Amino acid sequence: MISKQRLRRRLKELLGIRSESGSEGEVRELLKAWLEEAGLRTEVDEQGNLIARRKAEGEGVVLNGHLDTVPGHYGVAEQGDVLMARGAVDMKAGLAGIVETLHALRGEKLRYSPEVHFVAGEEAPQASGSAMLARRCAAGFAIVAEPTSLALHLGQRGRLTIRVAVRGRAAHASRAELGRNAIYLAMDAIERLRLLPMREHPSLGSASLEVTEISAGTAANVVPEVCTFTIDRRLTLGETPEQALRQVHTALAGLDYEAKLVNGEHSGAFLTEKESPFVKALAEAISKHAELRYGVSRATTDASYYHSAGIPAVIFGPGDARLAHTREERIDINEVVAFCNILVDFLRRR
Repeated sequence: MISKQRLRRRLKELLGIRSESGSEGEVRELLKAWLEEAGLRTEVDEQGNLIARRKAEGEGVVLNGHLDTVPGHYGVAEQGDVLMARGAVDMKAGLAGIVETLHALRGEKLRYSPEVHFVAGEEAPQASGSAMLARRCAAGFAIVAEPTSLALHLGQRGRLTIRVAVRGRAAHASRAELGRNAIYLAMDAIERLRLLPMREHPSLGSASLEVTEISAGTAANVVPEVCTFTIDRRLTLGETPEQALRQVHTALAGLDYEAKLVNGEHSGAFLTEKESPFVKALAEAISKHAELRYGVSRATTDASYYHSAGIPAVIFGPGDARLAHTREERIDINEVVAFCNILVDFLRRR
């Protein structure tokens, strides 16, 4: 049985610990102890990811979450059943909910074998913890407990980063006509990229391209020789990183430039079928405790890594994703209780 009081106490304890990317150790050890109390075998891998398993007769199901938050810790405030703190939505409510679910199921027969993946550094650039775990995993399904307000998100767009460097010619700013200002050339490049057509998908929506960083210049009186900028490129179904990069090359033809994919794991677009037996079972469990709503996630999550590894995945968790990374982060403990009850019904043998 789910204990609202115990769940609240655990979530408050998690929220009270600062756990920005690279500083997840204290939160990880606390969750590790709680999972062991729930009867799971635990390990911490070389990247600092926490893995826990409980063997059952059924196929494996991953319960995924990340240990870290974005920077900024400002304590925990309470207003009735609402807790306000950094990480309340993204995503300590999901972590606490998974732990409470497994605690409630201790000693019961399960129809699926739960495997917990609590990863470090998800909020950091070049995060790859879930990608590595997904490749090593033999589960049949994955639930990534990012905030969806308990809507069942069946997919998401992919994401990659492209770095572009546009080259001009340096000169003294007093004789600017002798140079070629790389900033002006980059402005032309960016305008060309803004005009690129983006592919549409009826469920995932449009792909997108957004310039998010720009840098140039060595001194106030020097015409800049190089201007670099970063592109956040969201992929829809049917697009590959190579296609997205070729599109940039085509748009910038004739300029003196260099464009390349930033090293690291990229996230692919995916859409899991509603008719998957796992999805149908989860949808049935949701219907018992909340309104069944389907959707797709606007943000990129680690669910794509499981899909890329051949493991059908969904995004499903408590909390309003629009509050993530803001000072308004807050979670209603009753929503987390509903999340737990849904997972209990999903995992329990019938």
